[in-house]
Amino acid sequence: MKREWKCLTLAICLVTMSFTGRTAFAQEQKGIQAGEAVKKTDAAKPETANRVQDIMARITAPRAEKIKKITGMNKGLLLDVGCGGAYLDVALAKITDMDFILLDISPWSIEVANQNIDEHYLWKRARTLLADVHSIPLADNSVNIVISTASIGFWKNPQKGLEEIYRVLAPGGRAYISGIDGNPYRDFSRILKDAGFPRYALNNDGKDMWIDIWK
Repeated sequence: MKREWKCLTLAICLVTMSFTGRTAFAQEQKGIQAGEAVKKTDAAKPETANRVQDIMARITAPRAEKIKKITGMNKGLLLDVGCGGAYLDVALAKITDMDFILLDISPWSIEVANQNIDEHYLWKRARTLLADVHSIPLADNSVNIVISTASIGFWKNPQKGLEEIYRVLAPGGRAYISGIDGNPYRDFSRILKDAGFPRYALNNDGKDMWIDIWK
């Protein structure tokens, strides 16, 4: 029981930090600990998995509603860069008709994302992609919306990552990149200007900071 709750606590910490834009190093350490705990303990028991799913749903539902409202998109193909366990995408699938490509550089995250796809019967609408944002293995102009939450702090070259996101966006598409408030050492205004995007915005609603890019 103690081990089960330890795993649950780590999972909560990971997701909470992911959605509040905390320090990238601390998030990475929590992610590693949570991943190893989930794999090595008995946290895969149905009762524990159900608790985790319930907690994730409560955390991700407001973010999903916000993304839907901001982007105004309900149909098409969505690419989630740094999808983690795909909990946010599950929440988006419940309130939109989007299809999903779930990209992450972590094999463990892809494994969890695949489990969530199966558990929520989303295999006809979602697929995973083990890849790096700096070299997205998708065709130009191939997705309608790109989202990334609390991932950009891990990118070695944010400008290159944003350029790749812009490349795969279809005309009329939009990107929503959040989690930039946890990385004040990066001048995102300069990065966006240097990238040469014709239309973009840096936003702050008092609770969150994010980048909008239109194509």
